[in-house]
Amino acid sequence: MDISEFLFALLLYGPLTLPLLYVLTILLRVVCHFNGVEIPGLGRAFFTTAAAAFFSVIAAYLLQRGLVGFESYQPSPTRQFLVIALALAANLGITASLYRLLLGVKFGQALSLWLFQAGLSACCC
Repeated sequence: MDISEFLFALLLYGPLTLPLLYVLTILLRVVCHFNGVEIPGLGRAFFTTAAAAFFSVIAAYLLQRGLVGFESYQPSPTRQFLVIALALAANLGITASLYRLLLGVKFGQALSLWLFQAGLSACCC
C-alpha cells in the first residue's frame, strides 16, 4: 500500500468514521447503563471510543502488514484467519485497558463492557 492508495482510502472512508464513532459512543453509554456502571459523559465516552478505535486500527494494520502483507491479492486463508483472531484479541486488550483507565471501572467490568458492546455491534450489523 503506497501513499496514494492510503490517501484514496482516507478520502473514501474518512467521512464514515465520525458517524460510526458516534454510534459506538452511544452504544458504550447504553452498555454502561445495562451493566450498572457509571454512564460516562458524552465527551469522555467519545474520547474513549475514538482512542480504542485508533489503537485497534493501528494494531490490526501492523498485524496484517507483518503476517500477511498487502501485496498479495490471494493471501493464505490460515494466515488471514490468524490475523483476524489476533486483531480481535488485540482489540479486546486495548479496549478493556482503555475502559479501565478512562472510565475507572474494574478490569472484569471492562471485559464485560467490551463483550456486551461487541455482541450488540454484531447483532446490529
